Amino acid sequence: AFALQLPPAAKTASMPIDGPCTSPSRSPRRSGRQRASSRSRSRSRGGSPVRRTSKASDAGSVNATCEIVEGVPKDGEGTWRAEVSIPRPAGARFHDKESFITIRGPSRVSKRDAEDDGDKLVDAARAGGMEKCRKMQRELNSSRHGSSHND
Repeated sequence: AFALQLPPAAKTASMPIDGPCTSPSRSPRRSGRQRASSRSRSRSRGGSPVRRTSKASDAGSVNATCEIVEGVPKDGEGTWRAEVSIPRPAGARFHDKESFITIRGPSRVSKRDAEDDGDKLVDAARAGGMEKCRKMQRELNSSRHGSSHND
């Protein structure tokens, strides 16, 4: 019988029911969350990102915002990618709290290409909401694999 012995303080520490624990040091299994937070810190080093807001032309359109952020360097070169934030559809799960879904475009060596991707994603969100935006994301990612990789 193999049992993990924890100090008394660790036995009583548990995740609260109403939300996740904010201290990643309590649980070593949260390494994925630490990576995400370090990525957002590295983004802020490059100055303020480009942010554009879509113009809502009618009541049915989605208010999507586009931000161009630094991506992971590829072959020593900096990369850029578009991140489009779309309001999460209203549902019982989130009650009155407004939240957003982020749809990311592919990493691009050219900032202009990333801006073009962002424009396409925002236009798709305006035209057909989340579904069309996800479809455009898949198209952009598949075209990237076909044109820039020689695998």
